[in-house]
Amino acid sequence: MKMLIAKKSTIIFVVLLIGMMLTAAKCSEDVTKYAYQTLNASQAAYNFAKSVTIDLYKSGYLNDEQKAEAIKLSKAYSDSYHAAVAALKTYETTRGDIDRGGLETALANAGKTLADLTKYLQPYIKKREGG
Repeated sequence: MKMLIAKKSTIIFVVLLIGMMLTAAKCSEDVTKYAYQTLNASQAAYNFAKSVTIDLYKSGYLNDEQKAEAIKLSKAYSDSYHAAVAALKTYETTRGDIDRGGLETALANAGKTLADLTKYLQPYIKKREGG
């Protein structure tokens, strides 16, 4: 139980951190640095979310249908993460304003899909915690 609470807290913290990093990236000249940090943080949060999903399923707090929905949301994040990585590579090559906009959009989409996954898991985490 304590492990699940720690994981929940970590996910929430990382999602908030990603939001702050996206804001900083928009205001910064060094978008590349913040993009890498954002992608690394979001990937860590995603790994925690996968771990929580497995724990919830094995503990009986997610049924097969709910697990399938979590997997669908996980895939959406994975796809958006890889799109953000591709946008970052493009921006690193060109350093153009259009590509910077594309990178910022891709990073925001990755953050949104990760937030969708964590939001979906929240009620099951609360239920697991006895709430």
